[in-house]
Amino acid sequence: MKNLLDKAAIIKLKLEGLSNRAVSRALGIDKKTVNKYWNQYKENILKLDETNDAKEIKQIQENITSVPKYNSENMEIFDLISQDEFNDLMDKADIIITHGGVGNIISALEKNKKVIAVPRLAKYGEHINDHQTQIIAKFNALGYIIGLQDVDELDDAVKQIEKFKPKKFVHDNSKMLNLVSKLIDK
Repeated sequence: MKNLLDKAAIIKLKLEGLSNRAVSRALGIDKKTVNKYWNQYKENILKLDETNDAKEIKQIQENITSVPKYNSENMEIFDLISQDEFNDLMDKADIIITHGGVGNIISALEKNKKVIAVPRLAKYGEHINDHQTQIIAKFNALGYIIGLQDVDELDDAVKQIEKFKPKKFVHDNSKMLNLVSKLIDK
């Protein structure tokens, strides 16, 4: 899924006269994605030229400036679900592909799921820094997950996951408990 900054960069470079191939290379985005967002933009601009209806103009402007939506015939995509629904879906899954947040990783490991973790990165405007790369690297080094450093590695990880035998996750909060005990004893 591309973010709003990618969409804006595609449109800016296309307006500057670059070809789809040149934009694709410059941004590291698939040429089909460049074509899709450029065509959507052109269609919306044509619609703007053809209407005087304020409500329709507002909707077209929202379409142009909205975060891109990803569609797939191979999976169901939804914006927000309850925690119970999330847990039910996780229970049914064999493999969990998640971002590098500790909560999601541990929740999946506690359910004995095979996990592929992909960090949310600052360069994509998904986070303010790249701390998730460190979290993922640690869980990966301990043998709990298949940890990636960039989404470009996902295809290979999906191919490896079937043979992957994760280490059994065990909570180890002993260091924290010792620290708290020492503070209480003072």
